[in-house]
Amino acid sequence: MNRRTELAAIVFILLVAAGLRFHRLAEIPPGLTHDEADVGHFALNVLNGVREDIASPQGYIHEPFVHYSGAAFMLVFGPNDFALRAHAAFWGLMVVLFGYAWARRAFDAPTALLTAGLIAVSYWPVATSRQAHNFMPVPALFAAGAYFIWRALFGWERWRAPAAWGAAVASITASLYSYESSRAVFLALPIFWLYLALTRQAPRAKMIGFALAIGAILALTAPHLAGPVAWGRTNTLAEPLRALRAGDWKPIAENALSGLATFTMRGDPLVTYNLPGRPIFDPVTGALFYVGMGLCVWRAIRGNAVSALAIVWFAFGIAPTLIIGAYTSTLHSSATQAIVFTFPAAAAVTIARRFLFSRRFGHGVAIAAVAGLALTAGMTYRDYFLRWGTSRETRAAYFADLAAAADYLRDRAVPGAAAVSSPFPTLPLDPFVGDLRIRRRDLELRWFDDRAALVLPTVDSAEMIVVSSAPLDPILADRVNVTSRQSRPEFDALTWDPLTTLRRWEADASFAEMSPSPNFGGAVELTGHDVIPAAVAPGSVLRFASLWRILDPSALGPMPAGEYGVQAAITLRLVAPDSVIVAQQDTLGVPAWNWHSGDAFAQLHALQLPAILRAGQYRLTIGVYAIPSRQPLHLVSPGAGVSNDLVELGTVNVAP
Repeated sequence: MNRRTELAAIVFILLVAAGLRFHRLAEIPPGLTHDEADVGHFALNVLNGVREDIASPQGYIHEPFVHYSGAAFMLVFGPNDFALRAHAAFWGLMVVLFGYAWARRAFDAPTALLTAGLIAVSYWPVATSRQAHNFMPVPALFAAGAYFIWRALFGWERWRAPAAWGAAVASITASLYSYESSRAVFLALPIFWLYLALTRQAPRAKMIGFALAIGAILALTAPHLAGPVAWGRTNTLAEPLRALRAGDWKPIAENALSGLATFTMRGDPLVTYNLPGRPIFDPVTGALFYVGMGLCVWRAIRGNAVSALAIVWFAFGIAPTLIIGAYTSTLHSSATQAIVFTFPAAAAVTIARRFLFSRRFGHGVAIAAVAGLALTAGMTYRDYFLRWGTSRETRAAYFADLAAAADYLRDRAVPGAAAVSSPFPTLPLDPFVGDLRIRRRDLELRWFDDRAALVLPTVDSAEMIVVSSAPLDPILADRVNVTSRQSRPEFDALTWDPLTTLRRWEADASFAEMSPSPNFGGAVELTGHDVIPAAVAPGSVLRFASLWRILDPSALGPMPAGEYGVQAAITLRLVAPDSVIVAQQDTLGVPAWNWHSGDAFAQLHALQLPAILRAGQYRLTIGVYAIPSRQPLHLVSPGAGVSNDLVELGTVNVAP
């Protein structure tokens, strides 16, 4: 194959890869996961020059590399979620490019082109290239590191060798600052160094350079890796290893088998990252994968350095999956993408050369390879865009209803107050999705969960967005003064009058006004509640609504260190005559981080009474406390309650 033909082929492969990665990128995936939104939050912080130290980020987004590289893409595409998807697609293209470069240098041109083609059109790398997650740079960065290490060891001489070592150090270091699973695949490098030392395949000077490069990587990553916060995800997923240390080998054996099965039998079951159960390879490519891996093992035993690097790269790269199992293996094995697709490519080229290749069959082999890649591309398109991208489960996993509501607010909502009901209104969840998609400063957003609460801004006309996954509770729906409604499959857009709603509620015969209103710490006051039922039965659910007015959110205190925002909860308790709490629910559907002075809100509680509950009179009390300290907000007028932080609302008669 001449260089011009090879160049044309790799350019074409990159164009196909770009097409599969950028096609309908704004539509599929059909929204944002909370982990992706958190990546966007930190990238926005970098873009805006804001430093934020979160002790436990959503999705364990500790590694900073993607925060900075994502911010760079936001400079180009704007501070939105599309910038994050374009960022992932870019790194997906880099996997194709560096997978080709590595295989070209370590193997040959046909193997390199087939490797690049498989990465370009196979489902796994296409799907991960469209996820705005922090793992995406790792497969490209490690493949780049492997390429530069190989050039430094067996290619470039003189001044170019130090440059190659520097590029390898930069690439591998960046991968270690991107995602925790990269730390497992990094261990392949000292093992490969030891292999070279034992087989004496590299000059002494090159081995010293390799050792210095490994040392430089460790020195550059030590400040990050020395902190326990950088190992949050690893610690939560290490239970099989703890079981193994305790003598129980069954969990890790089962996980290893399920992890190995993801290649050809049954893949990652999590719909967020995969068409559930879809293996990485089809039967033909899977068979070639095993042949290629077997060839590399055999050659490594016989002293082939290329094969040795391939095997240790693969073994340590899939180690997290072998420990954890198939669940989320799509992410945990991602560092191996380049080498995984090199195995079937190397097997196919070896078989073709050994049994088929000649002037007579050469063109036929090439046509068969192109046809196989085209078939793989077709299956990928069908499975990703037509099956996974449109499934109900995928739309739920990516909160498609919230994404559609956010787009409506961005494009059509009138300026002013807009109340957004969603299933997860607390930080860092749904509001971060809104930050990346709405991007309007003329909207005063109120976030709440209308399955258990209703926020009432101090305006006589506002818009309320009710997403399909969080329908308005009937108790609240009956009281909302709606003036117009737009209904869509994903959400309802209501125009309503919050002040009229509030006045109607307070004028209702079932409303018990609190006078004077108990004031909790100067932050919020209880203005009233629904009339307490005369009697309830054991085992039943006591539903109760309370009405509040926000006084001064700053009275909740400063934001706790390491948290996304101020949090609080309202606790409702049913207390026996002997002061034993027999039922309790702590909740807050209008999150404290989003409180606005002067707003009112209603909160619903549902107390599940024990099935065995003695008949008699029980006291109903209510209070407010801060999270995570659980420090109660003391009553400004303690005499109004049964203690200095709880208000007694009345008694409940429990009758059989």
